[in-house]
Amino acid sequence: MFIRRTTYRLKPDVDQDTFEAELRANIRPHDIEGLVSTAHVPNDDGSWTVVAVWETKVEAMAATPRIRAEWDRQAEKMTEPPVVETAGVGVWEGA
Repeated sequence: MFIRRTTYRLKPDVDQDTFEAELRANIRPHDIEGLVSTAHVPNDDGSWTVVAVWETKVEAMAATPRIRAEWDRQAEKMTEPPVVETAGVGVWEGA
């Protein structure tokens, strides 16, 4: 598994629910190969983080131009460019 975290802060006049709905409409797991799920998580400082779980790093990196294009399209709604962090995750299921 691979995780991409994107942290952003909206301008005060932008509605969070509307912003999130637009992102969800344009970045849907069933439309992008390898994207398992996404979640919008509020942070204590007023920013938000989108946590995207991918099957593999290769699939996540292949989708980067499409994902970046959506963030670029939303840029005027944010106070600054989003911050992207990535990490590999090992999943073990024991008996």
